[in-house]
Amino acid sequence: MTNERDISPDNYANWFALYQLCKHIEHRQTININSVEFGKLLNLSQQMAS
Repeated sequence: MTNERDISPDNYANWFALYQLCKHIEHRQTININSVEFGKLLNLSQQMAS
């Protein structure tokens, strides 16, 4: 496990987002999301999301 002191400030937001995602999907068997919607969540262009 990564120690929070070892996480660079640049990566902290990514780790926090991943942690929140894991908390939300902890008890789910499947996750359904299309690439465009996922790209919107990550603030990516449609071309990058597909």
